[in-house]
Amino acid sequence: MPPFRLLGALLALLLGCGAAAAGEWHETDCPYGTVRGPNDRVLQCGIFTPGGARAQAGQVPVRLLVNIFRAQAHPAARLAPVVYLSGGPGQDVDLGTPAGVARWQAYLRSTLSWTEGRDVIVVGQRGLTRGLSPFDPPWAPDMECRRLSDPRIWLGARERPETVADPVETSRIGLAACHSELMAIGFDLAAYDTRQSAADLAELRAALGIRSWVVFGVSYGTRLGLELIRQDGAGVQAAVLDSVFPPQVTDHWTDAAPFDRALERMLAACLADAPCAAAYPNLGARLDALLARLAAAPMPLRLDPVGDIPELWIRLDDAALLDMIFTQLYWVWGLESLPRAIDALDRGDLDTFRRLLVAPYVDAGAAEGWSYGLQIAVSCNDDGAWFAPEEIAAQQAAHPRLAGWIGQAGDAHLCEGWPMRPRSDGFPEPVVSDVPVLLMAGDLDPVTPPDYAQRAAEGLSRSEVYVAPGSGHSVLDQSDCARDVVEDFLARVAQDTLAGARSELRPGEGAEGPACEDAPQPMFDLP
Repeated sequence: MPPFRLLGALLALLLGCGAAAAGEWHETDCPYGTVRGPNDRVLQCGIFTPGGARAQAGQVPVRLLVNIFRAQAHPAARLAPVVYLSGGPGQDVDLGTPAGVARWQAYLRSTLSWTEGRDVIVVGQRGLTRGLSPFDPPWAPDMECRRLSDPRIWLGARERPETVADPVETSRIGLAACHSELMAIGFDLAAYDTRQSAADLAELRAALGIRSWVVFGVSYGTRLGLELIRQDGAGVQAAVLDSVFPPQVTDHWTDAAPFDRALERMLAACLADAPCAAAYPNLGARLDALLARLAAAPMPLRLDPVGDIPELWIRLDDAALLDMIFTQLYWVWGLESLPRAIDALDRGDLDTFRRLLVAPYVDAGAAEGWSYGLQIAVSCNDDGAWFAPEEIAAQQAAHPRLAGWIGQAGDAHLCEGWPMRPRSDGFPEPVVSDVPVLLMAGDLDPVTPPDYAQRAAEGLSRSEVYVAPGSGHSVLDQSDCARDVVEDFLARVAQDTLAGARSELRPGEGAEGPACEDAPQPMFDLP
């Protein structure tokens, strides 16, 4: 081992035995009413408290929900546990209720079937409080700012069409109110960022007595996983990163290329599919004409009542329609309804349009399980300083179909008044490591495209990139073949037969079975 590698290993060991060991995990009761089925794993519920000054964020205690699903059986050669890192930032891990635990047990048997024989450690991000027992003090307030999910805030919706508000302005007001609320509680908002969360994980590994683990992150969880590799690479046996969002991607605030690419691919897939092309002819040209009409003359659109929110109206312009399309492109099952939804709006069939596109969009915005205050705090701390409104005109010229959507993003800088680290702080530097890493991307992903995985791979000397055809965001939820690829990758890591250089996997390479024989194609909705 070269001297500098030896020094790095010694430093990692000292950190593991010193600062990282200061954190404490203790077991707690699982949600009342949790029932274990015959095929379920044993669940240990617990709370982790970071050590020293990191246990507080201003006047608020830092406590992380850390639950462990034990392997049903361990092989003779015990496999490293898997630590699961959720997305967002601010996505709840859904372990605060018996129903959430049951969903996790099913998820482990299906999407995460490749974790068989391994303990799976599910970690809530710092700042998330759902699932923390109120009977296990100190009590930690939440950062959810739930009012931000109200369509009257994020969509400017109103009860009469003539009073509809500007969504950029109502969102700005809502964010300012969220900031004021969190400051009044006593949060130190600068304490919530990816670096701090990675330090939490390094301490947690030491507190659990784990020599090394396999890191599995999805979406934002991949950014957190990469930072953990940077800080505590000696404790990471391997990483599986799905829908990669590396720290060097700082132009995401205004970069429309991923959305444009995904939209073009969806339109091309419909054109190549004979039934879709016949049902919705000239779909791309019709979408462009529709966007031009809405930009020139926005139309009032009724939203159906949901829960305690009454019937409301929004202004449907080109930016609003594009944002609905963007959200629907995340998932293959959403993408498959887009041609029919666009066709319906173009023909004036608003009932079908509302059902296929508007209702899922509003439901997604109001979904439980998001901490909006945490999402904004982490995003702004990480790279809010890189927001560049001066790039808007160039982006609009490069992506004319999306011009209205890009312009609205430029008008709504989310980080006004929130803490932002300076550009010079080093966080956006690429992660450099020889930890084995599998980087996965969906070919149709509108937010973390394959290019992001390639950029992350540049600093990872033992990485493999797998692009899943026909998949959107969160590849493992949509591709059986991708699960086979993960199993093969981890088997080669365990056998130490992984190639010592970066490589790109072809679809199905390294995996066997019918799921990998043919690239899946979207099954578009037809009239």
